[in-house]
Formats: sequence, C-alpha cells, structure tokens
Amino acid sequence: MKTRQTRHLLASLATAFTCSFNSTSTCALESPFEQIVSQPKDTFGYQNVESVDPASGSLLIKHIDVNLPGPNGMNITLLRTYNTGALSAGLGSTYRKSFSWTALGPGWTLRAAPRIVHGNLFKSTNRTPSTAPKQIYDKSQMAGALCVGTAVSTLSPAGIFLQLPDGTQHQVFSSGGHKGRTKNNWQVSCINNQVTAHSPDGILYDFGNWSTDRNGGTESTNDIIESSFGMPIDAPVKPTITYIDAKKATDLFGNWIAYDYTPRSTSTTPLPLPSTIYAPRGIAEPDSRYEQARLLTRITSSDRRTVTLAYNSKSFRLESITDTTGNLWKYTYLTA
Repeated sequence: MKTRQTRHLLASLATAFTCSFNSTSTCALESPFEQIVSQPKDTFGYQNVESVDPASGSLLIKHIDVNLPGPNGMNITLLRTYNTGALSAGLGSTYRKSFSWTALGPGWTLRAAPRIVHGNLFKSTNRTPSTAPKQIYDKSQMAGALCVGTAVSTLSPAGIFLQLPDGTQHQVFSSGGHKGRTKNNWQVSCINNQVTAHSPDGILYDFGNWSTDRNGGTESTNDIIESSFGMPIDAPVKPTITYIDAKKATDLFGNWIAYDYTPRSTSTTPLPLPSTIYAPRGIAEPDSRYEQARLLTRITSSDRRTVTLAYNSKSFRLESITDTTGNLWKYTYLTA
C-alpha cells in the first residue's frame, strides 16, 4: 500500500485541485491555495515546483502526477502544469478561453509528450450588405517554412514553438533544408511532410504527417459582440492555433513509448487549414470550438508499461488514470 499523499494546486481564483493517491487515488477541485508535496526529479529532470516568472509576474506550477520508470531513462511521465499568464494572457487582461483547457479546466494542461504549435494568419475580405463576410485562415506557417523548406530565421506571425510537457515553450528557428532548431538544442524537421524532433539527449519524437495529423484550436479573450446605436458590428476575429502532438518516442537503443489521442468530439471537427468561414456581419465562431482538443488517452511502451486516461463523455474533463501496476488516480471537480 502506497503512502497517502495530498496535493493542493491552484487552478483559478475560484477553484483548485487536490490530488491524493494510494492504491486508489482521488483528485478534486477544492481550496484556491496550493501546497505541493515535493518529489525527486525523474530522469528527464522534471520536478514538482512552483515559481514566479520575473518578467511577467505569472505564477508557474508544474507537478508530476504519474511517473513510471523505464529502461535508459525512457520514463512515462505525466506532468500537470499551470500558468496564470497563459490563463489570462497577462495579469491585466481578461479571462482567456482556450482549447487547451479541455481536460483539466482553465489554466491547467496535462502533457506526456512534446507539441509543436503556432498561430495562424488570417484576413477578412471586403463586405457588402447583401453578401455575408468571408474570413480566410491562411495555410499554416509550419508547412510554408519547414515542410516546404523556406529559409527564414523567424517564422511569422509569432513563430513556431516547441511546447514541452513541463510547460516551457521554445521558439523554432529555421536552419534551411526542412529543418529548424531551438535555443535549447532541440532539432525539428519536416521531410516529405513527416514531422520529427530530436531532443538534446538523443530521443527521436515522431509527430506523424503534417497534412493529416495536425489540429486546429481557438482561443479568445473577448466574447462580447460590439454594437453601435443598437446595431451589431463585426466581432473581433478569434485567434486560431495549429498544433501537432508527438505520437512516438524512440531512444538510441530502440526503446519506445507510443502516445494515443482522440478528438474531443466526433461531431466537432478540427479547424480546417486553410478555411473559409461565412457569417452575417462577421459575428461567428470558427469551425473549432474553444474546447476542441486532442485528448491523450493511452500511453504504451516497448517493455509493456501502460497508462490509460479516461474522460467524462459530456464535459470531457479527465476522470481517472490507471497504470499497469493497478494504481488508480481519480479526478473530481468542485466549485469553491
């Protein structure tokens, strides 16, 4: 029987997680204050820690929920992270909605593998009273810069970023020849439309085919439709994000970890890229809703370790995690 541990983590100004586990584990939203039980670093250097970003003043939390050791450091590690800056786009900004919050709620992400992400370009065409406006979300910069091989040092509109499970984000700079590199020495490539990344310690991450495996998601800080003299005017265009998740990790000795995902809903398709959206006077949402996300459902390894994640069929919140040894983590959500 494992020692019972309780973890209180800040989730928002009104809600928070508590997570405890033994052979049967429970996680819940409870106090808005946090107390983290420290654990040693795993092989990848991840550690339970809270800190404040000196540049933005944002509270940063990362917490290891699951860690299954593997051969040569190929651990299966699930990290839960929180960032007040990511939640609100800055402490002086309004609350931000995002597809990223699907599994755990506002501000929280749960990751086991890297993700490549970038914002999309868009433009609005001319409008006439008799014609619905057209908003065009341009083809992704990932395809134009890396997959096609355009030699640019910084990729627009805000660059391509590699997001790691610990919540950090690193810009990818194109080095030509369908390849890019981050300042912390990750190498990203898109050869024949196949996206891969090499970590500094030699692990190869396979992200799949850019054309078929990428996803679109929406973020917003403004749901208000503005009006003038009682007549609605064009609502601000909601930013859309393109992202692709790692599907498999392989080390130099052939040990591998595979990651399986499922869309949030079979009835809600990811945002097509590029896409055209029609709506009266521009008051509309893109095809992808705020909650749209690929959800991590299963992790397997070459040495037969397995982690399975289960979600609520209606809210799509994470409900439980189980592993090969029979450990069970349960997540519940309460308003404070």
